[in-house]
Amino acid sequence: MSETVSVGIGGPVGWPGLNVRRLSYRWQMRARSIRRPVSNAGVRERAGRDVMDHREPLRTFSPEAVDEPAGLDSDVFRHAMGHFASGIVVVTGVVQGAPAGLTCQSFSSLSLHPPMILLCPSRSSVTWPGIARTGWFCVNVLSATQERVCRQFARSGTEKFSGVAWSPGVNGLPRIDGSLAAIDCSVEKVVDGGDHHVVIGAVRDLVVQTGSPLLFFRGAYHNLAS
Repeated sequence: MSETVSVGIGGPVGWPGLNVRRLSYRWQMRARSIRRPVSNAGVRERAGRDVMDHREPLRTFSPEAVDEPAGLDSDVFRHAMGHFASGIVVVTGVVQGAPAGLTCQSFSSLSLHPPMILLCPSRSSVTWPGIARTGWFCVNVLSATQERVCRQFARSGTEKFSGVAWSPGVNGLPRIDGSLAAIDCSVEKVVDGGDHHVVIGAVRDLVVQTGSPLLFFRGAYHNLAS
């Protein structure tokens, strides 16, 4: 017999007078399995083990192993990515006792517990390596009134802090006045990601104020009103 039934104390439901001992061996085995108490905790524990046992091992990422697709022009790719509107940050630090900084568009929150962030400075940056070696940096989230600050920190070989007011945060990290947020971080991990670094930072302190953000969309600066 292949039909599955529920078994009560006296026998299968609907067969009140039937004794379980008179069932076939197959029915007795099914009856035992149905009547055996199973805790929810045990089910969850076994399910967790099954998931862990079948999980694939993590792979180590290597940018050199990624093939560039034939026929995909880098300008077309840049144009496509430009359709993703984003905020802009200035990453600051203290290098050999002097404030240093660079503009960075690739920034994101990464984890809430513990609080962590992610940013991607260019590998061609001459400022980031010095900041990275100190092990500390501050992410300044720019407001809509700070387009000049953004442009100033995007240039190389200039006095980037000229005319820029700031106050020291953790370990003296420059917090630029007027920023919507200043997030002091320690460098936890740096991974190569093609022509950029992928930096994971642990948040150590922060300050926040109200205002509107400076946005970048399709190669131009914008604000929420525009």
